[in-house]
Amino acid sequence: MGLLWEALQEAWDDTRSMLPLLFLLFLLVEVFQHRLGRRLGTVLCQAGRLGPLVGAGLGIIPQCGFSVLASLLYLRGWVTPGTLLAVFLATSDEAIPVMLAQPDKLGYIGPLLLVKFLLGVVGGYSTDFLLMHDGLSLRAPLAKPALALGEQASEEYDHPARAATMLVHTIRQTFSIYAFVLLAAMLLNAGVELIGFAGISGLLLRGSPLQPVVAAFIGLIPNCAASVLLAQLYLEGAIGFNSAVAGLASTAGLGLLVLVRHARARDTLRLLGLLLAFAIAVGLILPTQPLSL
Repeated sequence: MGLLWEALQEAWDDTRSMLPLLFLLFLLVEVFQHRLGRRLGTVLCQAGRLGPLVGAGLGIIPQCGFSVLASLLYLRGWVTPGTLLAVFLATSDEAIPVMLAQPDKLGYIGPLLLVKFLLGVVGGYSTDFLLMHDGLSLRAPLAKPALALGEQASEEYDHPARAATMLVHTIRQTFSIYAFVLLAAMLLNAGVELIGFAGISGLLLRGSPLQPVVAAFIGLIPNCAASVLLAQLYLEGAIGFNSAVAGLASTAGLGLLVLVRHARARDTLRLLGLLLAFAIAVGLILPTQPLSL
């Protein structure tokens, strides 16, 4: 217990300065989501052949509900599978706010977003091309009994846009994500104390070409904890740039839950397979050191 308490204290000292910045970022995200969320959904529906390009561009915006909206639009047959995958590949769930809350790490964000945007575009158009030549209609609704466009996968994003409610939701979101950050930092500190940083890196296959594969499977966990963990490991140097991209490329958060729950099993497995394949492929191609812009 003494080890965990010391690790917790050290984690608190290292991360407490993130709290006000996280609050500000999530407040901006909350306002953005309620003021522009539906409008962006309309833009995505009307993008036509530019769907994957627009989807990748919207996906890199650090707001956590867009993957859910993209899944709902896909299930209604209003966007193509490639557009959906472009959003999934480009989005990073909660990772970007966590990284933005650490000003000394801001240089890590630009290269990450650029690569994920390009991956979203290439992966999205490739998906539509592959499925079109596999005899599938790119516009056919693939859902089980149709969802209403406004239906949410979680009550987390289903609340009126009153100022007080938005403020309460922002506070709850801030402390929820910070709890994941604090826990990840505490466990990392405890692990370093027990087996050393080299040991932690060894468990994560640092230096091995298989590390991006491990990171990509971690990213598939449909919970913001996965993206927070990957971001924290990347910032601490426990995983390389290529693994961070692979893990965050497969991170689609609650959008994945919507897809798994409501789409046909075959279509879901096909899209998940493509998502994982693109994430792993880019992780194997990229260098371990961050790209410089």
